[in-house]
Amino acid sequence: MLYVSTSRKPSVLARKLCRWLELLLGAECENRGKRSLQECVDRAEAKGFKRVLLVYEAFGNPRKLVFLEREKWLGKIVLSGVKLPEGKQSRVPEGVRGGVALDGKGRDVLALFGLAPGKGVVELVAGGGEVSFKVGGVPRGPVLVVAGVEVLG
Repeated sequence: MLYVSTSRKPSVLARKLCRWLELLLGAECENRGKRSLQECVDRAEAKGFKRVLLVYEAFGNPRKLVFLEREKWLGKIVLSGVKLPEGKQSRVPEGVRGGVALDGKGRDVLALFGLAPGKGVVELVAGGGEVSFKVGGVPRGPVLVVAGVEVLG
């Protein structure tokens, strides 16, 4: 499971992206506020989460997704754009979350999100410079335009 947090002063777009990730990945999202990075990791561990995703932004737009696991940097996804759907979010069925990797970068993205390759009720589709989501085989949620992926260790 994933704990998602924002930068210190998140933009509206960054908060919306975090809420979508919470909904689609079965994660929990909280605004970081004045918490230190260590406090975010401690809070995630206290809630039973192993992996932390921090959404950083530049000029009001989400630009980096940084992944940590127990104070160890796992890597980052650099974004060149985010396309959010219009309208309200609705419930996503509970069930297996899987991933589909279309290329090497896609495999790296799945590893960072901690998803195993395979079909699920909710699927993260990564490759071709994009990360998107499908619920029951139907595209849903944000499309992340990926500029680069860096996996550490």
